[in-house]
Formats: sequence, structure tokens, C-alpha cells
Amino acid sequence: MHENYCYKNLYRCHCGDVVEKKAKQAHDDEKHTLLNCKFCGKMYEKPKLEEHEKNCDNRPKICEFCENEIQVENFQSHLQMCGSKTNQCPRCKKFIPKRDWKQHTATPCFVPPEPISGPNPNPKANAN
Repeated sequence: MHENYCYKNLYRCHCGDVVEKKAKQAHDDEKHTLLNCKFCGKMYEKPKLEEHEKNCDNRPKICEFCENEIQVENFQSHLQMCGSKTNQCPRCKKFIPKRDWKQHTATPCFVPPEPISGPNPNPKANAN
């Protein structure tokens, strides 16, 4: 009796899910519709597409210097260009390339000594 009900009303999908026959189309639409990856264009079943897009080799990458999203094919040239831009160090006032910024700020950079204040230490200058 149970086997007859299952045989008449249920369907075992190739993915392993057991689905009512009347819901087969909805199951196929939800689980097995093929969609294109927006980064590489390859076709994936709907549930697998999200995971693929998280790890797709063509997914844009974030530039560590400007934090913009850069297409993978332009990424290396962008890093070279963006890392060459400079920021002025507030301590030593030198202009440091962005690619060297972390290293520069992690070490004490040269800060020029403060000028000596008070009477002029050169006695000849005070003679007049």
C-alpha cells in the first residue's frame, strides 16, 4: 500500500531529493535552473551559483590601496599604478608610495630636530 502511494505520487530526482510528482516542475525550477555566473559566464544550477560566484576566479578584487573593486584582468596593472601614488607622512613630511606606506609607518621615520630656541648660540652673531 505505502509503496503504491510512493510510486504513484513521488519522484526521486537525480539530485537525491524525493519530490511529489505534482511539484516536480517547481523543484526543477528552484534547484536545477541553469544560470550564468556574472563574472565568468559559465552555467551553474541555481543553488550552486551563489557559492561559485563567491570563489570565481574572475570575480573583481578589492584594491588594498584605494579599496575600489577592480576587474581581475586589470588588477595587476591597477595595483602597480595605485601603489605608486603617494601620501605625505605627517611625521617626516616625505611623500611615500602607498605600496610602502605600511612599512614606512611601522618604523620610526626620520623627524628633523626642532630648531634650538632662545639666545643665538653663535656669539659673533650677537656682537653687532
